[in-house]
Amino acid sequence: MAIFSTAIPFFLLSAGIRMIGSGKTALIGSLGPVTTLYLAHVFLGESFALQQILGSMLVMAGVLAISLKPRGA
Repeated sequence: MAIFSTAIPFFLLSAGIRMIGSGKTALIGSLGPVTTLYLAHVFLGESFALQQILGSMLVMAGVLAISLKPRGA
């Protein structure tokens, strides 16, 4: 089980950094907790609280704002 939870993600993260760069990899990685929240709702039937919805929207808006930032600025 440790291989699936530590070794494989480590190698996938390393491959992601090589393929798209560290900045973009970090941005995509910051969406992990948001993805976990929604997957828990879909697969486990977990309910959402208003704070979770607002927080996930804030995280996604921040990632979008940073990723759309002009390169020269």
